[in-house]
Amino acid sequence: MKKYLFTIALGLFSLFAFGQVQVGSLIKVHSVNTTAMNALTPAETGVLIYNTDDTSLYVYNGSAWEKHKGSGWGLTGNNIVATNFLGSTNNVPLVFKVNNFESGRIDLYQISTALGYQTTAGYKSVAIGSSISSADTGTESVSIGQTSLAKYQSVAVGSAANTTNNQSVAIGNIATAGFQATALGSNTTASANNSTAIGYNTTAAQANTVILGNGANVGIGTATPNNKLEITQGTTGNSGLRLTNLTSAAFLGTNSTGDVVSSLLTTKDLATGTSVNTATSPLVLTNSTGQIVGANDATFTVNNTAPLWNANQLQGKAISTTAPTDGQALVWDTTTSTWKPTNFGVFSVITVPGTTYTLSNADNGKILDFTNSSAITLTAPSTLPIGFQVSITQAGAGAITISGSGMTINNRWGATKTSGQWAKAGLEVRAAGSSVLSGDVQ
Repeated sequence: MKKYLFTIALGLFSLFAFGQVQVGSLIKVHSVNTTAMNALTPAETGVLIYNTDDTSLYVYNGSAWEKHKGSGWGLTGNNIVATNFLGSTNNVPLVFKVNNFESGRIDLYQISTALGYQTTAGYKSVAIGSSISSADTGTESVSIGQTSLAKYQSVAVGSAANTTNNQSVAIGNIATAGFQATALGSNTTASANNSTAIGYNTTAAQANTVILGNGANVGIGTATPNNKLEITQGTTGNSGLRLTNLTSAAFLGTNSTGDVVSSLLTTKDLATGTSVNTATSPLVLTNSTGQIVGANDATFTVNNTAPLWNANQLQGKAISTTAPTDGQALVWDTTTSTWKPTNFGVFSVITVPGTTYTLSNADNGKILDFTNSSAITLTAPSTLPIGFQVSITQAGAGAITISGSGMTINNRWGATKTSGQWAKAGLEVRAAGSSVLSGDVQ
């Protein structure tokens, strides 16, 4: 203002050219628009006029009209230096208004900050947004968003976000949280104490719970979960799930409420002699304190007279329906492709009527009777396994010549042919591609 007065004083001597001054009257600065102002050039140095186009004072500096800015903050900004600032130098709150409504306050005594139309903040709080009232915001709280509301030591972020109780967090459009609760997401509500609701339109109405969004699948270690919970540990054979309060090495089961618990096979309701009516009826064990699995105080015995009691296959291969007798064992029969009972240590006698025969793995441990009256050729291929043994009988008049196909036939005398009818020979594979021929051969 002092600069304005000083400038006005400098121009008083030239005002006669642009206006009139009367004794006892106010000084009137000549008002012109930009066009008229430029038409006055050249004017007397120090002449002051008011430009009606940009509502500013101009002083003629001897060569041009210079806009008078003064020391105030210009509507179009100022060219400032490092020592300039916008604010106050005392402890009175700094207040901003729009339409004469408080729309910003930085308060030293309340230790609070409020920004937004008709917005105020509570003690030690921050409120940013439109229409937030200090009456609705609690101490030490943060409210960000239109009409958001944060109670004592709470945080509300989002349009109409509302923490209806103390020490809670609500983040999202119309998110609502109860006492010490957390609501994250649009239209999310955590109404129960110590509850957490996460995800769009999710509600946590039970205390001490965490509820994830409607229909959400949760993935741990995977970005594409295909069930309500999918865990990927990343190591083959390891699920990544650990249940620490269950019995070590126990089976898992569920109780009547669906909880996962240790499940032990027990002897309750299983009396001595318990049986079922048919071979297909199940035998059910129920809970008791007497453990069968991992225990030393119980014996579990199953007796069944049905010939096919759930054991009609072995390694996926059929078992013969022939009932076994004392001392027999199951052996594999390639002819019928079944396991069948056979007397242990007794060889099968196989009649060979033709004049040529090639041994196979199925001949291991058998007696081959060759009955043809003409000369017979028996071939031992290289595919016979180590340990293969077969007994050869010349039951007819035709002599049997034993030859190898990729198989060396070794004999003490270099013999390879049976000596005559009822001559016996044995062939034994001792190494890959190498066998020994023994018996009545020449």
